[in-house]
Amino acid sequence: MNTPQLYIGLMSGTSLDGIDACIIDFSKPNHIIATHHQAFSPQLYTELQSLISHLHLPLAQLCALEVKLSQEYQIAVDKLLAKTNIDRQEVKAIGCHGQTIFHLPDTATPFSLQIGSGAHLAEYSQMLVVNDFRNNDMALGGQGAPLVCGFHASLFSRQSNQLLLNMGGIANITWLPAEGPVLGFDTGPANALLDVWYHKYIGEGPYDADGAWASSADPDEELVELFLADEYFNQAPPKSTGKEYFNLDWINTYLSKLGRALSPATVQASLAQLTVESIVQQIDLLQPDNIYLCGGGVKNLYLVNQLKNRLSIDIETTDALGIDPDFMEAAAFAWLAMRRLERVSGTVKEVTGAATDAISGAVYIPSQYGNRI
Repeated sequence: MNTPQLYIGLMSGTSLDGIDACIIDFSKPNHIIATHHQAFSPQLYTELQSLISHLHLPLAQLCALEVKLSQEYQIAVDKLLAKTNIDRQEVKAIGCHGQTIFHLPDTATPFSLQIGSGAHLAEYSQMLVVNDFRNNDMALGGQGAPLVCGFHASLFSRQSNQLLLNMGGIANITWLPAEGPVLGFDTGPANALLDVWYHKYIGEGPYDADGAWASSADPDEELVELFLADEYFNQAPPKSTGKEYFNLDWINTYLSKLGRALSPATVQASLAQLTVESIVQQIDLLQPDNIYLCGGGVKNLYLVNQLKNRLSIDIETTDALGIDPDFMEAAAFAWLAMRRLERVSGTVKEVTGAATDAISGAVYIPSQYGNRI
């Protein structure tokens, strides 16, 4: 009988819809024991949204926000464990991605900043914590993203050409060919622009549920062409992006270039088509045999149906692989934590552009942990 290899994964992504948590036993294939989703408290959401939107906050408030976020991570861990009979001492580590507030990999001094204190979370939880997964890769010349492609590769036998599409705030693909290296990159926005435009004009609820507003109008083809002419979409991998680039200012720049008024619903429909077309352009180049979807965008039925209409490829969610599409990224950071403790690489240099694969993550050991490591 295999000894359980229990890890917790925590993910809070660019969509700011909250914290995804899972506990997974890596002694069994894809064996997620329990999951938990926790929306951010209203105050924390407001502070995070303001920070990411304006990229400005007094230093004291930023430091306080990091501690508050760590406290909410701990609440998520406690609620996750409450769904099981697992004692926290049985868990080898928490893998916590943290909340990205700035990702700028293409400057003269590239960096990526995630907040969420590993030291605080380790003391709150009395469990070992691994976080700060991006900087090892960036120190090796990589983009620090996408980080999840190694985990995706572990899920497949690689007997055919497979593609995994994650649609969060940003869309990214993992290309898993039957032969050749694993590849991956951010294709561009998934929900990020849809959400910010929805909040500006509708504001009821966190997002455009099922893409209902986007589907209520026809896209403006000229605007979509302007969007797709943006240099990011023609940039060769490795590449990664975020809300620092794709934001309300980005939308307004192209609306100004269009030079004529459109209804807000038409703009929303055009943003949805941008998401679909920017993804399809890349998939058409790769020609996979199967596509597996994960991330919050799976719930946007309009986006998913538009993708299916544009692609003559079998598309299903990662449920088919035994991983709930809502918790794929949380599971990936549990896996990265395991790789860090085993002192083996977790990142993929062909994906990030780093000089070599990286043993990624900083380890925090709580004061009462004893000699268990």
